[in-house]
Amino acid sequence: MTNSTLLVDKNQETRKLLIVATPTYTRPLQAYYLNRLAYTLKLAKAPLLWIVVEMNLQSEETADILRRSSVMYRHLVCKRNLTDIKDRQVHQRNVALSHIETHRLDGIIYFANEDNVCSIDLFQQMRHIRQFGTWTVAKQP
Repeated sequence: MTNSTLLVDKNQETRKLLIVATPTYTRPLQAYYLNRLAYTLKLAKAPLLWIVVEMNLQSEETADILRRSSVMYRHLVCKRNLTDIKDRQVHQRNVALSHIETHRLDGIIYFANEDNVCSIDLFQQMRHIRQFGTWTVAKQP
C-alpha cells in the first residue's frame, strides 16, 4: 500500500506558478483585448496568476472583466506621473515586478501585452522552464 502511494506521488506533475503581467490603459478596444486575453488564460492549467496594472486608477470596467474571468488575478495601479507616454508600460511592468518581489511570489513571469495574441501552447512550453528561459518574439515593423 505504501509503495503505490509513493508511485502516485512520483508521477504527479508539479507545476510552477505562471505569473502573467499585463499593462493596460483606458482606450476604445481595451475591454475587447482584456476579454480575449482572459479567455486564453482560462485555458492555461493552474496555477496561474494574472497581474493587471492600470495607470492612475482602477477602472470599473477592468475590475468587472477580471472578476468575471475566473482567473486568479491582482488588479494594481501605477500612480507615476509621466511626461513621456512611451514610458507608461515600463513603469507598469515595474509595478508588477515590485508586487511580485514584495509578496515573494515564486514563479515564471511573462509580460503579456493585452493587444497581443497568445497561444495556449506558449503557456504549456513555459511550464518546462526551470531557471531561466527566453525565446524570440516576432514584431511588426
